[in-house]
Amino acid sequence: MKESGVVADLPTFHSPKDYLDFVASEGVTPEHLRALAQCPYDFVVVQVAGHPLTPPDVLVALMPRELRTWNDSARLIALIRNPSMPPEELNSAPELILPRLHVRDDHKAFEAGVALSQRSGVHEDVLIRLVSDPRATTEFRKVLARDSSHHALRERLASDRSERVRRAAERSPVSDT
Repeated sequence: MKESGVVADLPTFHSPKDYLDFVASEGVTPEHLRALAQCPYDFVVVQVAGHPLTPPDVLVALMPRELRTWNDSARLIALIRNPSMPPEELNSAPELILPRLHVRDDHKAFEAGVALSQRSGVHEDVLIRLVSDPRATTEFRKVLARDSSHHALRERLASDRSERVRRAAERSPVSDT
């Protein structure tokens, strides 16, 4: 695999599992992960997106433009949870998540929204936008009210239009993030 004229010293892979094993190995380097970000297997790219050694510029490049597949959503979740992903690069996440909340059985979009609400460093305006949109379901807002540690988001949900959401926000302990 080649990027910017540099070839990473990747081993020969005989099966898709070999890629996964290599990503999880102790010998993997940021340059290996940079090369593996171009892997043809989505499930390997998801692992690269979640790896703490993946360089921030590679993580930013892996941000999906839209969530069309399960793997797109899994990659977004991995990026949100990766501490190396610059939080300001997650500003577009609500626009990716919100259209998928009404898709039946798309639990990954829901999970991505919860992960975003738990991520430190995400600007409160991004989270307020996530819950203020009409596409944010009552159940989604209730879970965020219960599980988020972002003070501004919890305050917003404490005055939500739904009594269920307000009660969830009131019952949950608040910690500043």
